[in-house]
Amino acid sequence: MEIGIWTSFYGDMIVEDAVRHLAEIGWFQIEFSTEHIAIATEKDWENRLRSLRELCQSLGMKAWQMHSPLELNLADLNPEKQHREIKIALQWVEYCQLLDVPYMVIHPGGYQGYRSLREKQKILQLNVESFKKIGKFAEDRGIKLAVENMLAGAESGGRRFPGEHIPELHEIINAVDSSSIGICFDTSHANVFNIDLAEAIYECENLLWATHISDNDGSCDQHRLPYNGKIDWVRVIRALRAVNYRNLLALEIPGEVVPPVFIRDLKMEYARKTLTRLLNE
Repeated sequence: MEIGIWTSFYGDMIVEDAVRHLAEIGWFQIEFSTEHIAIATEKDWENRLRSLRELCQSLGMKAWQMHSPLELNLADLNPEKQHREIKIALQWVEYCQLLDVPYMVIHPGGYQGYRSLREKQKILQLNVESFKKIGKFAEDRGIKLAVENMLAGAESGGRRFPGEHIPELHEIINAVDSSSIGICFDTSHANVFNIDLAEAIYECENLLWATHISDNDGSCDQHRLPYNGKIDWVRVIRALRAVNYRNLLALEIPGEVVPPVFIRDLKMEYARKTLTRLLNE
């Protein structure tokens, strides 16, 4: 396992400056954030992404994963909108290929939520349709999709959302039946549901390809550093070892972002020491 950070911890810097700064403070394993790769909307985006890849290579930096747009809804009930969302996802697979990023983190569709079995089955059907198309496209380009376990927002109004529990992700993955689709496990999302995190990791089995690492007190998704919440990190690391997870422990901690860069740098030092000690136990 490698200890890393998503680049939006330094989201007030352009992506090139963010990766340079991370290299300066000794962080060489990253996840490209959605916000930073939004530069691909620029006219000369292909050359800029190639330059970004070359910059990372020159710094000895490895981008393990990239987060696709957070607002994507691959299970939109409007067929035209669903088609548009699929097209966007395909573009981001191409960004991964250009940047030499092996894993793309992606949310299951269905932000409208469901209140009945019929609505849940419709969302599952739409997800399967979308992921079959995106999965084939990704497979042809050597990219793997890591579908993230989700968390309902405070405005959910009692609706449930797809992917809140690992077995729901398996439903989508099994129905799609593609070697290019696995799981991204978000510790904070699971903790808010009061899920046994170690058991959830075991449920991922060999499909666990990516992680989002953060802590909270169980009341909401606070995105804090480990031990700034209630997660049992020793059990989490033991479970990750048990399923032979060998990829990135990607800190996703917007709850720790403060304006002074030097304070964020100190938090990164704490994170490195904490996770290194956990991995050495």
